[in-house]
Amino acid sequence: MTPTVLRVCLLALLLFASGIAPVAAQQASDQTVRVVGTVRDQQNSISLPGIPVEVVGTGQIVYTDVDGRYVVTLRPGTHELKVSMEGYQDRRITVNVAPGDTPTVDIGIQMTGFAEQVTVRGELLDAETSSAEAQLGVRKHAQVITDNVGSQEMKENGD
Repeated sequence: MTPTVLRVCLLALLLFASGIAPVAAQQASDQTVRVVGTVRDQQNSISLPGIPVEVVGTGQIVYTDVDGRYVVTLRPGTHELKVSMEGYQDRRITVNVAPGDTPTVDIGIQMTGFAEQVTVRGELLDAETSSAEAQLGVRKHAQVITDNVGSQEMKENGD
């Protein structure tokens, strides 16, 4: 090796070791693009806050703000965004990111529906147990929180 080549190699090694990268390498690392958008309920167009937006394959997750907006920083290329929330169908969107571009990717997600079961139970009581005092006693001794209305109360309220 000639002394000039050796000096250039040592200078390059010192620049990398000190954290000062050559201009071409630094520009490549600075080439990130901001992708912005809003996540909304597809049926009624309500923005959804607190929804995770994941860049598939990178582990990068951002959450929507109170207005349903999100901002994610990506390198140029093709990326896939995944939006998932309980009660909604998962949605995957492919985004092509070009250098110097600021794409807006609004995402609508479809509700799958909630499975909820409500049980209503009634009991037939005789006239003696339908007084307000009797109902109060039943309420006091119940194992669960209940609300009892006797026939006297129903007559007073016009029910």
